[in-house]
Formats: sequence, C-alpha cells, structure tokens
Amino acid sequence: MEALSFYEIAKAQVAKNHELYISYLEKAISFDTTNPPGQEDALAGYLKDILEKNGIDVHLQEVEAGRSNVIGRYDFGKGGKKLLLNAHMDVVAPGEIPWDSDPFV
Repeated sequence: MEALSFYEIAKAQVAKNHELYISYLEKAISFDTTNPPGQEDALAGYLKDILEKNGIDVHLQEVEAGRSNVIGRYDFGKGGKKLLLNAHMDVVAPGEIPWDSDPFV
C-alpha cells in the first residue's frame, strides 16, 4: 500500500476538523494586535496552547516587551520533510472605515 502524501493527510485532517479550525481562527482574530503597539503576547500564548495540544514543541521568543514570536517544531521522523510557516500577528489600525461591528470581536 502506498503511503499518503503530506498534502493528502493535511487535506483529510482539515475536512475532519473543519469546525474546530474555524473556531481557532475566529478566536485568533479576536485578539487586538494593532501596531503600534503590537502587544501580540496574548495571541502568541493562545497559539502556543493550540500547537502544544496538537503535539508540536513550542516556545515563545520575546523580541521586545509584549511582542513574541511563536516558534514550533514537529518531528516528522528521520529523513522527513520540513515545513516552515511564517506569518505576523500584528495588524494595522482599523482606520476610519465604518465597521458594522467591532473588528476584534
């Protein structure tokens, strides 16, 4: 039997856990990380908890007060492929746009 590719495994996981992943995203969006000042630590802690619950070794790297990077490592096994995800957690201010609701709720 041929082994499933990483893509096939990931696609199956997303299909199986779609609602859970949506709830993670909704909660992550609710953190106000407007820069300045940034203040991503609360969101970083939330993401760290999620990743750790899913078997990923995580540590936070504080680059300045209130602003941390989330660094996670997962062991795919000897000779396994590597995966790097890179993103930022701070956002620009919502500005003067007439929002229908608070953008951070």
